[in-house]
Amino acid sequence: MRTRTRGAAALTAAALTGIALLTTSTSGVAAARQRPACTPSWSEAALPAPSGAGFPTGVAASSTHNVWFTGTPAGMPLLRWDGKTIAAAPQQLPVVENIQLNSTSTALDATGTGWMLTQSFGAGSEATTSFQLRDGRWTMTPSAVSPDPKQRGVLLWDVASLSASDAWSVGRFYKPEKGAGPGFAKPTGALIEHWDGAEWTIVDNPLDEAPGAELRAVTAISPTDIWAVGYREDGDGDIAPLTMHYDGRKWAETPAASTSAVLTAVSASDTGDVWAVGTLMGGGQVSMHWDGRTWSLVDGIADGSLADLRAVYAAAPGDVWAVGTGTNGVNQLLHGNGSTWQDATPPAMRQSGTDFHLSDITGTGPDETWVVGGYDVGDGSHRPRPLAYHRSCGGS
Repeated sequence: MRTRTRGAAALTAAALTGIALLTTSTSGVAAARQRPACTPSWSEAALPAPSGAGFPTGVAASSTHNVWFTGTPAGMPLLRWDGKTIAAAPQQLPVVENIQLNSTSTALDATGTGWMLTQSFGAGSEATTSFQLRDGRWTMTPSAVSPDPKQRGVLLWDVASLSASDAWSVGRFYKPEKGAGPGFAKPTGALIEHWDGAEWTIVDNPLDEAPGAELRAVTAISPTDIWAVGYREDGDGDIAPLTMHYDGRKWAETPAASTSAVLTAVSASDTGDVWAVGTLMGGGQVSMHWDGRTWSLVDGIADGSLADLRAVYAAAPGDVWAVGTGTNGVNQLLHGNGSTWQDATPPAMRQSGTDFHLSDITGTGPDETWVVGGYDVGDGSHRPRPLAYHRSCGGS
């Protein structure tokens, strides 16, 4: 997942661009008008050969020449796109015997700094570990500690980065139980943490002590415009989507569209264009759109129903991408215009005898999009091969 920040710098750049256009000669303007429009297309990106069965489960981009791919380091090292090729980064994550780190979320800000969350499994333990990217290097950084670890454990699912001193992560509080990992324990409240440049701290929110409430994803538009989504359980045990907003002062719950669903991903192109996707409790996908005033359900899934939507990328108003699983188990890449969705899966992903699993999608604007995952070629090895597809004007 990715986070893009818009602020005074962006406005200044836009103003300067406007001034430059006004002072350009007539012939220069005519030449600009004749310049052919960009027509992006999908192409498969070459990835380094994996050392094991790992494949990328996350992708985050800060620019067209700085994209990171994360997954299961035991089988796939951290990878980085520099604008020309994808190469393995030097080993930076700890290697501990009988412990496996699986990346659950990665986010970069406009400066290229960012965060990665991992879940560690093995040796009878399961925990969230956070790593900060700064000056091209990942460093393990402690997350906030529960005020009462014996009664309230903490588990993080997603992270959003605005700068080296401003990041947010979300997840759940849970009741620790012997023999049950935090991912399987029932949530006892929605968890929100904030990074201030020195440490992570737990931040109060209206549902931090609400049984059955959990946040699964977060996206940051600006320091005063942040969204987190997940689900909550009412008194009758029914599940409802949960949407929360931060205005720079406090977190508040906002009424989600009326349905029974778990929201698992969120993305925004601006303050009036926010998308959240997930899974209906009765089966099938759900997508919601925030227009600056209210959340509304968006139907119109083409070519049959989907079992879920697991990742979303809002490139611009009326230009949104998502990945999900069809009811037949076949993964799909979808493109939406704001009111309907269309199957936009590249032809290469449809080749006979190949089972694709799409994990995440991101980009840096309407003309730059990345989707990652793995595929099984059907040779009986059941070892997923990594894949990455790049949509751009220049290909990969």
